[in-house]
Amino acid sequence: MGVDASSYNECIKNCALESIYSDKIYGEVFNRSTPTKTAEYEISLDPSAKQTNETTIEAVLETKLSGFLRAKATKPAWVIEARVVAIFSIDEKTELSDECVELFSTRQGVLTLLPYLRAAVSSLSTDIGIGPITLPLMKLFPKLHEEPELEVLETESAGK
Repeated sequence: MGVDASSYNECIKNCALESIYSDKIYGEVFNRSTPTKTAEYEISLDPSAKQTNETTIEAVLETKLSGFLRAKATKPAWVIEARVVAIFSIDEKTELSDECVELFSTRQGVLTLLPYLRAAVSSLSTDIGIGPITLPLMKLFPKLHEEPELEVLETESAGK
């Protein structure tokens, strides 16, 4: 079952951003050896949202990055985890399906929270001594009536 465009547009029209905060910022370095030229990292990005009451949607964007000193390494040299949250108010007359709230998280929630998550990761990676990491661009816009998906777009700075 999909979300029709008019329902989603009604949700956006009747929403207002109330607050944004960092819910989790964690970093740990296990090995400070110099990475090889084949060093890489894995990244996961997990958006979610829930309607907490008749007038509030809580959107969450969470990431986990694991850095490896060389290709095919089995244990990470460092790990960073961060989670940011946005609270949106909605008009109490607006009725939202679970599918609409989920689509809201993968669209408006990610668009709102990604700059905050990117800043948290960059700052924390610098603070723990591995240098600034910039999260790559994300392909965000699934068509209505399709399963929402996030895809990491490769950039030159993605592995640096």
